[in-house]
Amino acid sequence: MTEKEELEKDTDKLIEDFRNLDLYKRYIALKKAVKEDKHLQDLRKNEEDIKKSLKYLKNKEKQDAISKAKAYLDEYNSSELVTNYNAVKNELLQLLKPLDSIL
Repeated sequence: MTEKEELEKDTDKLIEDFRNLDLYKRYIALKKAVKEDKHLQDLRKNEEDIKKSLKYLKNKEKQDAISKAKAYLDEYNSSELVTNYNAVKNELLQLLKPLDSIL
């Protein structure tokens, strides 16, 4: 086996081990749950739609729209599902940090 083949084998094993971590499985489950939650997706869509419309609004309307968009985003970010998703995501990123520093 060549050095490249050994490295590819080790890499595949590392990826497989990573995907078998409970933390990774929780991350995937939470990511899917957030994506499939209609209320959360509606909040994001409303916030994005308001942002897109800002350039067509006058100052007072713009300020009201910004406040409304912020309220949608705050509700989204404060949901238990999103909070848990972000916590697990950050934990997973911390786990990956040593790999990033090696590269």
